[in-house]
Amino acid sequence: MGDTRRPAATESDPAPDRTARRPRRTLPVPIHSQRHLLPGWEALRREGREGWRARELAVPDGRTLADLAWYACDGRRTMGEIARLVWLETGRDEPAFIDAFFALTESLGLSERASSEEAACRPVAPDTATR
Repeated sequence: MGDTRRPAATESDPAPDRTARRPRRTLPVPIHSQRHLLPGWEALRREGREGWRARELAVPDGRTLADLAWYACDGRRTMGEIARLVWLETGRDEPAFIDAFFALTESLGLSERASSEEAACRPVAPDTATR
């Protein structure tokens, strides 16, 4: 069995205050693999759409990492916890990629930031989290 210790923080890790953010899905379904079908996709500038695609291609298994992070996004877990869960599942430590992914989903209105005091469940996407 491989090493189960997470690698030490690197310069590519998001800032500590960003790892404490708690993303919550507002879209109650998986992110569509055909990104052009996502709500708000057409409103993105061309650079934003191409940047999203480039990031997914630049990181090996980027789409899988994004999907796993999306499934873990429930409004209760912090960005750091989500990155750790993705690492446990894949062995890939990509907190900067995951942070950029949630910045993009937030810009499209597919996710939002939840505070630790807020309920994990969002009324527009009631089945995305459990208590």
